[in-house]
Order: sequence, then structure tokens, then C-alpha cells
Amino acid sequence: MAQTITTVEKPFESSEVGCVSIKVRDDVKRGVLCAYYLAIQLHDNGLGQRRIAKLLKLGLDRDIPEATVAGWIYSNSRPFAQEETQFKPKPKPGTVSFLREYVEQKRSTRELAVRYHVADATVKRWLTEYGLTVRKHCEAMRMPRVRAILRQKRLITPKTGFERMSTEKAYVLGVLCGDGYAWGSRVSLEIRKDEEFIREFVRCLEAVYGPQPAHSYYKPKRTFKFEANKELMGKDLMRYGPFFTREWEVPRGVARKREWYVAFLRGFFDSEGSVGKYSISALSANHMGLRQVGGLLGKLGIKTRLYRTREYLTLYVIHRKNLLMYYQMVGFTILRKIEKLRGVVKA
Repeated sequence: MAQTITTVEKPFESSEVGCVSIKVRDDVKRGVLCAYYLAIQLHDNGLGQRRIAKLLKLGLDRDIPEATVAGWIYSNSRPFAQEETQFKPKPKPGTVSFLREYVEQKRSTRELAVRYHVADATVKRWLTEYGLTVRKHCEAMRMPRVRAILRQKRLITPKTGFERMSTEKAYVLGVLCGDGYAWGSRVSLEIRKDEEFIREFVRCLEAVYGPQPAHSYYKPKRTFKFEANKELMGKDLMRYGPFFTREWEVPRGVARKREWYVAFLRGFFDSEGSVGKYSISALSANHMGLRQVGGLLGKLGIKTRLYRTREYLTLYVIHRKNLLMYYQMVGFTILRKIEKLRGVVKA
């Protein structure tokens, strides 16, 4: 009737010499591999997939689907070929080096998983097999290395070029020499009224360093308050400090460009300046700093006078000509001050 099927004589690889001698422990695998090589031989003899499938069922008593036979003879799909690249358990690392990394170097299980190219669960299993207790989450979070990593991730990188001087930075520095505060990573400003002043301060910070916390109204003291704790921003501003009451100076670099020292003066007088009936004045216990402010006004052609009262020094801008020049070139951000000055110069 049909061809008589005997042992396949097709050459095999080194471990597969003859169909009956395929060195596979699993009987099912041995039978499938035998069917595969027989199908290849029959296809070489000119048979198609349907005929081969029938012959395999008759000769080997194996019901191989036609689609599987087609894959064998047309697509070169060898059975169990994927086992060559299938996952194999990773060998455990050396006990001494592995325990040193976990116990002494305080590496996390996730870091060790990346180091040895395994899953986090595999590292935990190794630790258990070595007789160690896996750290709890709270213990891991207290480790110095983890704290340093988390602290680094919290650093908000400011905008590109934040180190350079700009009009907005000059305004911020002027405010810090007055009512503002900067020390370490903390920058703050608290005022009783004139919300437009604190809005301008925050706007300038955002223009230089990126998004900032919103200012708020502090009801117990009836003040507007802004505070930010950003290490990179604080470090950059402290390059121009300190900003303590008796120690601040006009920051280096501000006087290089007119728009910079004009912005600095506006920030300083928004903080410390007051408008009288015939003058603008600023009082400070920092004599050197206030004299430097007078020097910046002098660069604009605005003449000033200094008066000393005990430990304080007061800087005055008087005469209509000087007040008009200040109004036109420097001005105020605070609306009540600029309105009052407008009334003075137009009187």
C-alpha cells in the first residue's frame, strides 16, 4: 500500500547518529526528533506535507499536524531548537565578594541585581541561601548611600545658564541685600503688604532658576511669605553673599552693565527705600554697602547725600532733578511707592 518506514538513515549531528540512537533522555522528545528527521528525508524524496503527515502516523504512530510538518520542511523550524537559548539559572556569585557588597558596602538588592544581571527576587533568594536576612524597607532607606542617592535625585536642576548674571538675577540680589534672606539652600522673603513686590521677586527667581513654590499669606502675622529650599539655587546665590544686615555688599559683576545695576537698585529700594514728601531715602546699619549703592546711583548721574545717626547711615535722593531721573531710570515695583514718587516729581 504505502511506503514501508524504517529507521531513518539521514546523517545526524554528533549526538544524533541514527533515529533510534538519538541521545535524548525524554522519550517524547526522542520520538519528535525522529519524526522531524524522517520528514526531512521524505521531503527530499519529493513528498508533500500532507503525505508526510500520513506516513508519520502510519510508521511512527505519531499524529503530527500538517502545519507542523510544513514548518519543518519549508521554514527549517527544528523541534526544541529554542532550548539552546532558553533561560538557564545564573550561577551564584562567590560568597565572600557577594556578602562584602551587601553587608560592608551596603549595596541594595536592586543594585546587586543590576550588577549580576538577575532579577531582584533572585538576589533575595541568594541572600536567604547564604543565611542572611534581607533588609527591611525602613532599614534600607536609612543607609547613607541610599540617602545620598535620594538627595541627589531631589536636586532640581535650574535652567541652563543660571550661573550667569542677568537683569532678573540682579533684581533678586538687590532684594536679598534688603528684606530678603538667603543662607545655605534656603531663600525667603516676608513682607507685610505690597503683594506685587513678592510676585516680582518670585517671577525673577523663576526666570533664572525655574519653577518655584507659590508665595502664601501667613495669617498669624498678616504677612505675605515666600520660602524655597533648593540647594543649587542657594549655592549660586551665596556666591554673591553673604546677605546679613551688616555684611552685605553690592555683588561683584552687577556694575558691569547698566541694566544689571538698575535692576539691582530697583530690588534694593523696593526692600529698603521709602518715599517722602521731597526725597527718597534708605536706612541701613551697613555703611559700606549703602555707600556702594550710592555709587551705583552716581553712575546714573543721580546725586545722593549720606547722613549718619548713631550706628545707622541714611542715604537720601533729593532735589527734583535727581528724583525725576530716579523715577525715569530706576523706579519701583511697589505700586504705592511709584504712585507717591510720581506725585512728588509732578508737583
